[in-house]
Amino acid sequence: MKKILFWSPFIDNVGTTKSTLNSMLSMRKFGSNELNLIVINVLGEWNNYSNILLENKINVIDLNISKNIPFFKKKGFMFSRLLYFKVFFLSFVPLIRILKKEKPDYFYVCLITIVPLIINFLLTIKTRTILRISGYPNLHFIRKILWNLTLKKIEWIFSPTNITNNFLIENFPNHKKKFKLIRDPIFSYEDILLIKKLKNRRKDFFLSVGRLTRQKNFKFLIKSIYDYNLNNKDNINLLIIGDGEEEQNLKNLVKRLQLTKNIKILGFRKNVKKYMCQAKALICSSLWEDPGFIFIEAGISNLPVITNACPNGPLEIFDKEINGYMFNFNSSENFKKKINQFKKDEPYKLKNKIWNLKNYSRNYSSIRFFKEFSKYVN
Repeated sequence: MKKILFWSPFIDNVGTTKSTLNSMLSMRKFGSNELNLIVINVLGEWNNYSNILLENKINVIDLNISKNIPFFKKKGFMFSRLLYFKVFFLSFVPLIRILKKEKPDYFYVCLITIVPLIINFLLTIKTRTILRISGYPNLHFIRKILWNLTLKKIEWIFSPTNITNNFLIENFPNHKKKFKLIRDPIFSYEDILLIKKLKNRRKDFFLSVGRLTRQKNFKFLIKSIYDYNLNNKDNINLLIIGDGEEEQNLKNLVKRLQLTKNIKILGFRKNVKKYMCQAKALICSSLWEDPGFIFIEAGISNLPVITNACPNGPLEIFDKEINGYMFNFNSSENFKKKINQFKKDEPYKLKNKIWNLKNYSRNYSSIRFFKEFSKYVN
């Protein structure tokens, strides 16, 4: 029986959270009882998933280094940086003990990777470490030095998109054989059944989904909609689903621009698929996405996509606009042109884009992930 230990501490409900959970669930479902799966609960981040983990016989090792921090309550850049330092110093020794005690065959690492990367480099153990790249990698000077040093003892590095995979190979040519394209398990067969039950009943609103942070670039989107509505009788109505540190600033901007009738910020919603089956199209204004979970969820929901041309997911998924509409990076003028193109396109053109995105999205199923993963984990 192969033992796989997971490290994926998170402080927000981001796409990587779902990816890690779905990775474990797909291994359990398609790997049957041949795998012993264990996840390290660093900050209490997996507490809300305890029932799912228990049902699927996924063991949990609690570190509880964040007892005094109200989880998912405090937000912002400074809080996250301070928490990362706390994770580093308080989990370093306990993680060494866990690795020595459990002696896993594989150590699956994503998010706050500095701790396991350094430990893996320093320890002499038989465990094979897999580094999962989560999102668009910011290769600043310090990270590049750290990775150049620690990747020597990494078994595999899984990338979510071809562009990211090639980018990393270019930056770390000495480790090029270790880099592999393994797409995230974003949806399962159960998700398809749920969407079929919901059915498509399109209403007069566009949808945007994501954490209310700088990355998602909602200020640009709100201002672009303001410019569009100012010059067009056929106004854009938008629902924004998500929460985060910029929530109040965005609500103030909507009020200041007198868009309260056109733009609603709903906060966090569990059942986003319900809104996807009602919206006219999904609008993504992000500064970066890799791959962009929301695109795949839109694809399996038959929802057209209009996106910013940001790295790396959109540039790969919507290349030549076969799968949707892509406006020039942060161009308000081009955004308005793409909205008009979407509204004026003949039905068959729109149906082709919807079908192409749905077909592309099949690469991100749980079963596809497990088949690819199994090639490198015997």
